[in-house]
Amino acid sequence: MSVHRTMGTIGFILSAIVDLLVLGKITILHALLVYPVNIICRSVSWVTLGRAFKKGFYKLTGLIVLILGIFVFLMYTVIGRVLGALETVILMVLLLWIIYSLFEFASYHKLRNFTKKFSLARISLIGIILITIGILSQLEQPMEQWISGPVTLGFLFLVVSSVLAASGFRKLPTKLEVST
Repeated sequence: MSVHRTMGTIGFILSAIVDLLVLGKITILHALLVYPVNIICRSVSWVTLGRAFKKGFYKLTGLIVLILGIFVFLMYTVIGRVLGALETVILMVLLLWIIYSLFEFASYHKLRNFTKKFSLARISLIGIILITIGILSQLEQPMEQWISGPVTLGFLFLVVSSVLAASGFRKLPTKLEVST
């Protein structure tokens, strides 16, 4: 199996696990342990896919996922604790996450002709919207209350999308056979 197929499959399975862990009040801390590994795997998968298919957009997606994913992790774990301005940190984390998630959504769209799994994985957009609306509407509430309603539903959409993307990566060719 090629690097992009292996890393994409592993990375998106880990992404689904992170999304599930975020839903639990106790398990959210476990999500922080898995998150960096999932970001690295997904980044490597996009960059190596871009090399194999000779498509710069996939490479760009990988670099954006890596750079913004690292900043999301640092903002949430280190910088946010130092700054102490929780609302500002959450808004920054949300913005960075939205940006890299939209790049992945666009990459799913570009890969839709290889397997229907990527067409279906675009339901991530629904998850992105629901989580954004849910968090923005609850900023005034204690953080423990955010994982409810639209946010929970949004993460469930992301779980399904990640599983579909993992399956889609398994089905990708090792080299470009069809124009994307």
